[in-house]
Amino acid sequence: HPPQVVVLQALLANNLASFTEFAFGVVRPEVAFKPNWHFEAVTEKLSQVACGDVRRLIITLPPRSLKSLCASVALPAWFLGRYPWERVVVASYSDFLARSHANDFRRLVNHPIYQASFPAVRLERDTDREITTTKRGKRIATSIEGTLTGLGGNLIIIDDHLKLGDAMSEPVRARVIEWYRSTLLSRADDKTAARIVLVMQRV
Repeated sequence: HPPQVVVLQALLANNLASFTEFAFGVVRPEVAFKPNWHFEAVTEKLSQVACGDVRRLIITLPPRSLKSLCASVALPAWFLGRYPWERVVVASYSDFLARSHANDFRRLVNHPIYQASFPAVRLERDTDREITTTKRGKRIATSIEGTLTGLGGNLIIIDDHLKLGDAMSEPVRARVIEWYRSTLLSRADDKTAARIVLVMQRV
């Protein structure tokens, strides 16, 4: 490989901000990437989550701030690139969102530059719900209140758990909190090592 290719692969494998910018180019090829300080802050914190230095993280940002790309697409791909035997759960309020993020993730990990940067990650099985690596790791997509029977992971991402219109509804909020406490928390593979990221608008 030419030296610049080797440097790029090393950068993508070791720096989540650079990797997420690369991911943006893969899943949004028609849009110019515009760097900003918040992007550096978010990816820095998410990289601390991936390494286990931070185990609980809440990110609240307005729409169109790349929070879903960072947390639901790039982070699981980078995390599995480094730990291809781990399992990641990504939950959203709707099935459509869950599938959309899973499709972006699939497109990213099948990209030749991703595969060159993370040679240990190859997809073995691929459904709407589960994308499995040959090392038995997986990314699991679900919706809030969706079933997680028999499923779990050590990186759990909750991306927009409430529709904007439901944020002021006490019964809906109570239902989501109950789902989090009774279903999601029990799904950590290792209670002492599990990382949970919550991504939402400022509501």
